[in-house]
Amino acid sequence: TTHVGPPPHADNVQMDSVWWKGKRICKEDQVRAAQEGAYVLWRPEKTSYRSYSCSVCLSDPAGFDGGEVQFFERFGDKDPSACYKCDRGDGVAFCGCQRNIHAVTGVRSGFRLVLLVWTRPPGVRVPEGQAQVCYFRPGTGKGVWLTTAD
Repeated sequence: TTHVGPPPHADNVQMDSVWWKGKRICKEDQVRAAQEGAYVLWRPEKTSYRSYSCSVCLSDPAGFDGGEVQFFERFGDKDPSACYKCDRGDGVAFCGCQRNIHAVTGVRSGFRLVLLVWTRPPGVRVPEGQAQVCYFRPGTGKGVWLTTAD
């Protein structure tokens, strides 16, 4: 990864709208309203087939600064409720839903290599446009997308 990690997100849903006392909050105020306790309405993401996610560290954590996987109690929180920098071969697994808003801090120095795994329930197919994609996200460095046949 690089110095800019992926921002807080959920893997299989995205924020649709934010509501406070029966009124929809305008887009530019949604994060602040969510931080203050407004209701967040979620909708399926293009990666809604990702039921569970796992990040396994493949490099020595002493070989890089940053790269921690952070989890937040709710969307818009500034401070993480949990933070993990796993040893080589260890990882963290979690549900890809809105209960697991997560981010990865940017790597400030060194080299971080992780194996990302997403699972889906039996019978759920990956959308055609997502079946064979080389996965790049700003801040994650070079990546390769490996898929299995349905």
